[in-house]
Amino acid sequence: MEFEQCTMNLSNWIKQEEAESGDNAFLYPNTLYFKVLREVNEHVSEFVTNCGDLVKLAAKYSATYNQLNSEDHEFVTFRLDEDIFTVSYFQE
Repeated sequence: MEFEQCTMNLSNWIKQEEAESGDNAFLYPNTLYFKVLREVNEHVSEFVTNCGDLVKLAAKYSATYNQLNSEDHEFVTFRLDEDIFTVSYFQE
């Protein structure tokens, strides 16, 4: 299934991800994922969804991402590269 690409505000995305994760956001290895997102957010405010943009930005801007062991790197990369979809409600 193909997902549409769109530009998304990274700060808002982090808040949404934390809300959806609930208490799990504070558990390892999710803490690494959120740390990487925050490090990227120090340098950029937006990203393009569904094209690997977050992975590229993490490799460029996150010291944590570049120092992860292989297992943690695989987990964080998977989370960064997940498909993102938006739902729009149209009124007639």
